[in-house]
Amino acid sequence: MAVASSDARLQWHPDHDPTVKPVERRAVQLGLRGAALRRYGRPELISVEDITPLVTEQRERLGDGFIGLHTPEEDVYQPRCPEAAAAAAVGIDATAA
Repeated sequence: MAVASSDARLQWHPDHDPTVKPVERRAVQLGLRGAALRRYGRPELISVEDITPLVTEQRERLGDGFIGLHTPEEDVYQPRCPEAAAAAAVGIDATAA
């Protein structure tokens, strides 16, 4: 089985809105081990930021629904390798921008 010998695993998980209510879209979860985990934890990692204070502040704003809620800007991830973007098993839409 390929998953058993792979250093990376991609899974699609249910996504949630800021109130933790499920939404229709799916979120990507990556599982890393072995060489992939070592690369991510050293040369590939750019920075780690603790956003606990931001999350706490935004949670307090949810009393009024989403009014005044500040969320981080999100971008569609586009792999540099066209073969990876085209992989039907991964489900990445290469035309999304």
